[in-house]
Formats: sequence, C-alpha cells, structure tokens
Amino acid sequence: MKRKLLIASLIVACLGFLLWFIPPVYLVKRGTVSFERWERKGGRVTVTVGPKEKGWTPIRGVSRLALAAIVVSEDARFYTHGGIDLLAIKNSVKVNWKRGRYVRGASTITQQLVRLIFLDPEKTLLRKTREIVGALLLEFFLNKREFLEWYVNL
Repeated sequence: MKRKLLIASLIVACLGFLLWFIPPVYLVKRGTVSFERWERKGGRVTVTVGPKEKGWTPIRGVSRLALAAIVVSEDARFYTHGGIDLLAIKNSVKVNWKRGRYVRGASTITQQLVRLIFLDPEKTLLRKTREIVGALLLEFFLNKREFLEWYVNL
C-alpha cells in the first residue's frame, strides 16, 4: 500500500512539474493572453493582448520594410528554423563561455514571444530551457505571419 501511494505521489509530482515547466503556449491560439510585466512608473501590471484587444495592430497594417528590418535585426533565419536557431545557440555558447558571462543571446523571435508572455525575464539556464521548449511547441500553433503580428504588438 505504501509503495502504491509513493508511486502515485511521484506521478502527481512529475505531472505538476511538467505543467509548470512547459509554458502554456496554446493560449495564444485562443486570441487573447493576459500576463504580468514590470513598468517603470506603475510597477507590476497585468496586460491583456491579442487580436481582439484594443490597440492591436493587424500585420497588414505594418510596413513590409519594417517587418523585414525586425527579422533581419532580431532573427535573420526566422523563416528557416522551427522555433530555435541551433547555429545561433552554438555561437552564443562559444562567446559566453569565452567571456565567462552572458554577453550574447541566441533567442529567436519565437523564443522572445514565449519569454515575453509566459516567463520571467531573469537570465537562467532553467528559464532558457523552458523558453526553448515553449518555442518548439508554439511553432505548432502559429504560422510565421502570426508570430510577427504578435511580436510587433508586444
């Protein structure tokens, strides 16, 4: 009996960890997401964003040149990766290891969306791992045009 209770407890603990660890990226598909962020004057505030919310700019209202500039500056291989850029990660790890601190990031636009909406901004390997998992999953819910629309609005 004790063994069954121990096994059940371990299963519940593992499921709880997974529910916390995996960002709920599927929420962006419903159209509106609420999250907390820190503002200089207002402190911590809850923000609700999405295509149905006031102030949202549809992607068709954004200049193609502006979108191209965002992609070039933030994630040059945006259209060719599936949420993470392994080459950028490899190069970032080399630079950061050489300098002995975090000096170069490798976050794709997809990863930045996950971090902005679902994760804290702290720079830790655990948060980065959650960001990568979330980015890989988010690729199943949005297309590249939708990613850019969310990114521009955030």
